[in-house]
Amino acid sequence: MESMTDEELFAVLGVGPGADAEALRAAYLAKIRQHPPERDPEMFGRVRDAYRTLSDPKRKMARFFNKDVLVRPFRDLFPESGGSAGRPPLGTGAWLELLRHIERQSRHDRKGAS
Repeated sequence: MESMTDEELFAVLGVGPGADAEALRAAYLAKIRQHPPERDPEMFGRVRDAYRTLSDPKRKMARFFNKDVLVRPFRDLFPESGGSAGRPPLGTGAWLELLRHIERQSRHDRKGAS
């Protein structure tokens, strides 16, 4: 399976970069109903791969680390960052805080799904 661009990952599921776990899951379920593996195996694989990447905080950070597509939704977490061209110059401490935030959100989402 060919690698998707960052924008394609979101477009395949029809969600934006700020989508939460619930929105990702709902979009994923709707798309796999539209594209079952026996009728459209290529699209099913793309939907599955996009969901795997976007729903797993560690995969998501590995893919988008220091890319603007994921920095935008978290700018409010680091208002003191400033930055040129609208991008906050996130240092190691800020990224660690971002990872902690994603982990907390992931635990909260899993607890809510139980």
